[in-house]
Amino acid sequence: MLTLEQKLEQHRLLKQKLTDIKAEEMILRVDIVEILTNGEAEIGTHNFDYPGLTVKLGISRKTKVDKFILDGLDLTPEEDDCVRWTPSLDANKYKKAGNTDTLDEALIVTLSAPTLTVELSDGD
Repeated sequence: MLTLEQKLEQHRLLKQKLTDIKAEEMILRVDIVEILTNGEAEIGTHNFDYPGLTVKLGISRKTKVDKFILDGLDLTPEEDDCVRWTPSLDANKYKKAGNTDTLDEALIVTLSAPTLTVELSDGD
């Protein structure tokens, strides 16, 4: 059975490996996409067959709205209809608010994944 110190060290090492592997995987993925699409990746789903392999490539884009710029624009009704207004909670105002019983009925609260940082001490 591992001691807490051993588990902490194992966690630190695995987290570093994971970071390194994620970076390597992204470099490899970008290289593969470049090869598969001859440098001309188009938005959409693309399927490729190789001996013993089926490769499915998804190319998409993210489009975000800059709320501060949007607030200063006078959109047409058609343009306004293109924007989704998603409610979000202002946690600071919520903490300071008095009675939030009604609002509490609409909140879905879940625990976030715990964070854990383990680093070597300067003395070790």
